[in-house]
Amino acid sequence: MGVAARGNKKDLVSALMESLGEEVIGKEGASTIEQIGPSEVPSKRKSASSVVVEQKLETSEVISATPSKRSRTKQKSIKGTTPEENPVTTVKINKTSHKKETVVANGAIAKAGLGLNVDGAEPWTVLVHKKPQAEWIPYNPKVMRPPPLSKDTRALKILSWNVNGLKALVKNRGFSVHELAQREDFDVLCLQETKIQEKDVDVIKESLLEGYTNSFWTCSVSKLGYSGTAIISRVKPLSIKYGLGVPDHDTEGRIVTVEFDDFYLLTAYVPNSGDGLKRLTYRVTEWDPCLGNYMKELEKSKPVILTGDLNCAHQEIDIHDPAVSSR
Repeated sequence: MGVAARGNKKDLVSALMESLGEEVIGKEGASTIEQIGPSEVPSKRKSASSVVVEQKLETSEVISATPSKRSRTKQKSIKGTTPEENPVTTVKINKTSHKKETVVANGAIAKAGLGLNVDGAEPWTVLVHKKPQAEWIPYNPKVMRPPPLSKDTRALKILSWNVNGLKALVKNRGFSVHELAQREDFDVLCLQETKIQEKDVDVIKESLLEGYTNSFWTCSVSKLGYSGTAIISRVKPLSIKYGLGVPDHDTEGRIVTVEFDDFYLLTAYVPNSGDGLKRLTYRVTEWDPCLGNYMKELEKSKPVILTGDLNCAHQEIDIHDPAVSSR
């Protein structure tokens, strides 16, 4: 929504009211937002004079600007007292049948002017950043992809995907390379962060690769179930190489290289800096230069295409929480 997750409650309430507007009408019901005056705010303070308030709500949630508890009631009365000398602001959201989550999402997206689908069918069209900016627009392949090449164009279609655990993807979502190939008609699929072990490769091949007989896998041997990369291709390459050729960098299964007639193709899962940036020095002074030198050697004979998760961000839109990441 663009509302800060931290700060005093008065500021959060003001940002919430500004984001939602005075009234938001849902598809199945209406939600209204009204401001409650200082004399209507429930409080547990016993000192000073107070005013007793009684209101009946069908379904309500009261979010106070003072450090009070959040309460939810159905067909019940809300009673409370408040010190007269301590004015506060409280937002009350009355709801009938429309869910609050939908109202909030629609309000935030409408304010950003994105007009995106928020029903969950296309989650990639919704920004999930902690503080999305109004001018940010998520990548939507349906409308932002360039038109497909004509059938008579000589080309090789390459897909790259950090799967964040291939076994979990197959088990929980029924992932099939064959179905993906039918939809995307790719020639080569590059995977990163497969998180599988060498003993799992043959089983994965049997369950995944219908129609794709060329697949090349490298797994972490220094830390099992970690990292890992692969290239799956319908075109048989001329040669295959695993790693960078440097033992200190080749125990985590981070690089696969295949050679085709006209170019080399690399898929890489570049090490991140880790908690507390403990691997930053290793990454910047050792791993990155080694990868660069390796590619330069390959370029002496053929062009090089690098795919993968490079663990870097170009702009703030590429980071979930830029404020935390920049510390």
